[in-house]
Amino acid sequence: MGSPAIAMQAREIISFVKSHGLVQHTAVIGDELFSHLGALARRFPGAIQNLRGKDHGTFIAWDAESPAARDRFVAAMRQEGVVMGGCGERAIRLRPMLIFGDKQMEVLLEKMEGVLKSLEEK
Repeated sequence: MGSPAIAMQAREIISFVKSHGLVQHTAVIGDELFSHLGALARRFPGAIQNLRGKDHGTFIAWDAESPAARDRFVAAMRQEGVVMGGCGERAIRLRPMLIFGDKQMEVLLEKMEGVLKSLEEK
């Protein structure tokens, strides 16, 4: 027996998501992002392990080689203006907004590649 105002708000949000095709958009962009992350995982196998989330939109995660490596990566990404979260002992997960698109993906991948290169050099 929740608040009618909250129910109306939820209905509008669902309507917006449907009318703008955001679920389908997320599926398409997630597939492309997963593919690019797979390529990064092949280039930086110690930094991106156990990549998972294929066919789950942009809900993607991977493991770092250690908790300390994960924390260094997450901190370096934050220094680059990209907020991502750690989860569990050594996992990193992405949970972008439904409007995450090509431009955001380009920025994310560019920043990730730079951070991975810099951490590899240390």
